[in-house]
Amino acid sequence: MQAKEETEEQKLLRLASSWDGFVGRHRESDGTLPGWKEWSSLHNQRDEMVQVCQGRKQWRKQMRRRQRSETTLSIVSWNVLSDTWLNYGRVGYEHTPVELKSDWSIRLALLMKWVEDLQPDVLCFQEVDYERFENSDTSKGPFLLTELSKFGYQGVIQRPKRGKKDDQPCGVATLWRDDQFELIKEKSFSRTQCVILKRRSLSTTFCLTNVHLESQQSAEGSDKRARQLNSVLSHVAREAPGIPFVLAGDFNTGSDNAILKVLRDQEWHGHAMSSVYEHPSTRKTLPVCHATYMQPGAHYSIDHILYSHSSLRMKCVLDALNTQEIQEHVLEHGMASGFPTMFCPSDHIPIGVILEFTATNQNNGDERMPLKELTEARKEELRAQWKELQAQKPTFTKGKPPPEEIEKRRMYASAVKAWKASVPKENVQEIDFIKQL
Repeated sequence: MQAKEETEEQKLLRLASSWDGFVGRHRESDGTLPGWKEWSSLHNQRDEMVQVCQGRKQWRKQMRRRQRSETTLSIVSWNVLSDTWLNYGRVGYEHTPVELKSDWSIRLALLMKWVEDLQPDVLCFQEVDYERFENSDTSKGPFLLTELSKFGYQGVIQRPKRGKKDDQPCGVATLWRDDQFELIKEKSFSRTQCVILKRRSLSTTFCLTNVHLESQQSAEGSDKRARQLNSVLSHVAREAPGIPFVLAGDFNTGSDNAILKVLRDQEWHGHAMSSVYEHPSTRKTLPVCHATYMQPGAHYSIDHILYSHSSLRMKCVLDALNTQEIQEHVLEHGMASGFPTMFCPSDHIPIGVILEFTATNQNNGDERMPLKELTEARKEELRAQWKELQAQKPTFTKGKPPPEEIEKRRMYASAVKAWKASVPKENVQEIDFIKQL
């Protein structure tokens, strides 16, 4: 019997999940990974000048210059370290001050100081504890979302799988400047979150996927990472085709891994993407020549930002520590250095980019735009229809139901199914709204 031919998706998934052992340990004399010079020479924007902001002060200066620009988008991605993992789930934090581990409010205040220095349009956080993000019980505070709202941010945290919250106390959270953007759609997947945001003034719409992929360093872990990314990339291709797309977060693997190779060399689910820290201008940045994750004895570059280069162009990149901070907190102690400390509140450093929308993606009149606004009037209409259906719902009695009750249940189920099927598939916002009723 002839074997079934492998589909393009299956091929790329196989390539992305291949495992050659833990990579990222060896570096060239300049600190870059083997292969980085080749990757940078092939970068889509290799001939364009990109500014590197050395330290948060330079970044803020760029942000002030561009704060009135409606054609740019600034993004910072940061694994902020789960408070649960810091205190109970992992080893290796003996260097961390006791007060930083025992008092969440101290570490939160330090996180907010870094956010105040950065203040991008969009924040992609990983390892955010559900109980630390927001809670109706204010006695359990302070909460991350409450503190970020003081800087004008609104956001959503990835929804945990039903019954899995105790196993996984944290998720990814995406936040945006509420005065500039509004949320159009959000969907959570395994260790990833996809949001579609619209700029309030120009109605520019873009899609952003925030990831914290599987951490297990094995063939099984590599397969899980590839499948986690495959699912969300497939979703973006279906639900947001043709609009600017950014992929950011903690990939738990380096640029020399198979999953980054596929993202770099292929068009996975049609996404042609460039990696921010593979542009030639970034060669001397900490994420390229040293690490984004630092614990004593373990320094790796595992955080990445990629963007659709047909609709976005990179203008500026963040190197979060200035020269003096790198010397004092990283180089002075070599591999014995590590975070979190009273300087940096996480074992990761933030990465960031300022992107510019290309001319064809700066308004909602783009003929490729697939999204249609769901008005309040339409929501009320759908609620009324659902209420009418609910009035027809038969009562359920204990024990084996009689034939007439079975028939009523069947008719009700058919009516609900027919109502849902009446909504066109392209009306994704209506479909998502119905699912929440």
